[in-house]
Amino acid sequence: MREIQVVPYQMEWVNKFEEEAHKLKEIFGDQLLEIHHIGSTSVPGLKAKPIIDMIPEESLAYQAGDIFRRVEMIAHIMCMYFKKEINRLEGTYIFVII
Repeated sequence: MREIQVVPYQMEWVNKFEEEAHKLKEIFGDQLLEIHHIGSTSVPGLKAKPIIDMIPEESLAYQAGDIFRRVEMIAHIMCMYFKKEINRLEGTYIFVII
């Protein structure tokens, strides 16, 4: 059975989100409109699994194939989202809505 870890809120989650968002901004440039920190780690004071969930908002002119190729540069594709694992219990998930 897979272990799930729920931990008290950590201020460092904000910094981890900002670090990963910066990497995406470097890759996408002006074609990335905004990046949203979603999920339980985005709520101050809430216990959560130490997984940073993100949704990048891209320009409609951007091609879906380019999104997948560029995000794969920093993460591993898994279904309809990209997963960058730090270890089995924490990491970053980048959701792409097309």
